Amino acid sequence: MTRAGVLVLVVVAVLVALGVAGIGVEGQQVISWSADNCPTEPEGEGEVQDGKECAEVTVPLHGAGVGDTAWLNVNDAGNNNDTITLFVRRYRPEARNAGASRGQLWLIPGGPGQAGSEMTPLTAHFADEPYTLVIADHRGTGRSSYLGCPDAEAESSPAGPKITLAEWGGCIQHLEAQWTRAGLQGFSTTNAARDVRYIASLIREEEEAASGGANDYKITLFGSSYGTLVANRAVLLEEEEDVDNTATSLGRVIDAIALDGTVYPKGYVLTAQSQFFTAALRVTLDACAVDDTCGGYLGLEPSNTLDLLLERLRGGHCRQAGIDPEEYRLMLGMLNSLQPAGLPHILVTASIVRLLRCGEDDLPALRRFNDFTHTVVSNVRASLTHGPGFSQAALMAVAAQEIIEDLPVGSDDFWTNTDRNLERSLHALFVHPRVVAYPIGLIRLPRDAYAGRTPTSLHVPVLLLSGLLDANTPHLFSRLMYLDYMQAQRPAGVAPPKMLVASTSGHGVLNQDTRALPCMLEWMDDPHGFDAEQCMPFVPLSFTSPSEHDRRIFGDTPYGASPPDTGPAGLLPRTGAEDAIAAAVSDGSIASASDAQGGRAARTVTVFVVLDFLVLLALCGFVAVLARRSSPPSSSSSSSSSSRREKYSLQENLLPSSDTP
Repeated sequence: MTRAGVLVLVVVAVLVALGVAGIGVEGQQVISWSADNCPTEPEGEGEVQDGKECAEVTVPLHGAGVGDTAWLNVNDAGNNNDTITLFVRRYRPEARNAGASRGQLWLIPGGPGQAGSEMTPLTAHFADEPYTLVIADHRGTGRSSYLGCPDAEAESSPAGPKITLAEWGGCIQHLEAQWTRAGLQGFSTTNAARDVRYIASLIREEEEAASGGANDYKITLFGSSYGTLVANRAVLLEEEEDVDNTATSLGRVIDAIALDGTVYPKGYVLTAQSQFFTAALRVTLDACAVDDTCGGYLGLEPSNTLDLLLERLRGGHCRQAGIDPEEYRLMLGMLNSLQPAGLPHILVTASIVRLLRCGEDDLPALRRFNDFTHTVVSNVRASLTHGPGFSQAALMAVAAQEIIEDLPVGSDDFWTNTDRNLERSLHALFVHPRVVAYPIGLIRLPRDAYAGRTPTSLHVPVLLLSGLLDANTPHLFSRLMYLDYMQAQRPAGVAPPKMLVASTSGHGVLNQDTRALPCMLEWMDDPHGFDAEQCMPFVPLSFTSPSEHDRRIFGDTPYGASPPDTGPAGLLPRTGAEDAIAAAVSDGSIASASDAQGGRAARTVTVFVVLDFLVLLALCGFVAVLARRSSPPSSSSSSSSSSRREKYSLQENLLPSSDTP
């Protein structure tokens, strides 16, 4: 161990004993970890407690200067108003008998506005892995200099903790009085990415000194939803800034990133959320068309059948079921997005069939369905603002700088008008409740300088995890991000990007598909040799074999006895030729060509359905992956990989996925 390493250990030991933060070698901040700094109760179901330590880390508020200068000089800040504190958790592998740490695995929460507590259940998945797990509250959330409006969020306020449109004006005035407008600009994605790199570098310095400088120490960022934007931004900073200038840069800190539910920097805006839910729902309906059971009831174009149903409901059809047409439209995309992977997609399709038919035998099931959906919608809406440590103000600050197009200085009805325009122009079947909740046009902050950009060079391996039914960050985003990474210049020795596609998953693949965790761990062990398609082969959507939950609502025969009568302009029955085409698509026999850029087979099939552009792209992604995934998996996987997959496939999915993007 070097003399500097010994000095670091001595300083750390003294500071931890005193329970205070301090300055290490060359003025670097030393983190004072202690289990006593952590909440006394587990922050999430199944959270690992052995080896959990917590600390507050001082970081700059504004990030003034070139590159990482403000983080390198954070201890020289002129006054307390120039800095904020971040709450950080780490979980040491030695304390849970997982061996000496091989590096850090950061679990970066989504949002914007979510705190790190949402990721704590995931620590149970990695309990046996030799990594220091790190979870921080994003700046402005949880215990990290929380951005809040006490009056508007008081239980005694009109909507309780949820800030209403009428309350946002006063809330913004409160925030500007407390932080100033320039201070609010400090709560940005780029600063959050610099926070991650800075804290990771401090932990690495400490742990490498303690281990004598292990050569294989790696720092991997796993980002979920909005967390993917933070992870991508961390890489972008290291690619575009002068990492060799130690006066202005922390250097290359990140060794790998994994992105689950990718926010594509060039394409995400909040007002497009309704489109994404509509696209994902139509992917499900197009899969129904090639399913023998579902297609037999809803025809070759179930999306058209659904449009017909909505038109009839607005005209008074099946009023005795008690289902409001607009509520039903809102609910469809939500149920499709929340459906757990591996379970049959019966709730949406069976409800369409039974509403169209609306017979005496259908009404009891439809009333049970209506009661169930009211409960689901109510619970989801409540979760949007009531998560532990969630900051509505932090969401606004980030969105105003990052994921929202330029807006006029807004009025309260801006979002309502925006959504009406979306419905008229894009035939949105689903209105995301978040869209009408935040009048971001009321707060004006300069756009983040790095917003809307992806790296043009790449020094780290990347794994993307994408659900074909993702309605928050659509599969199209992952495909576009994958192409950008493939086109980026990579030095020799850097593994190409890999993408895991979960054909039955929605938002948050690691939460919904038990195959994802062992596949990700295999990639971490060997990013060059990892075969994504072999690790996660295609699984078709199922519309039969109802789950126990489906039976409670619809009975043992969810679709009823016979297809509904929709008249000559509605349901398109399948002919023998159409059945043959559907069978060829479902078993993958329509396949050809290759994707030279990706280096993997990429097969396509002609789609004879005219859809809006975004939905068409999503459908093409579905069918291409369907055909590609149909080939038999390779038998060359190692026994260790197989045992790891078997081990983790038995564990319960834990990662939450209820955030904004």
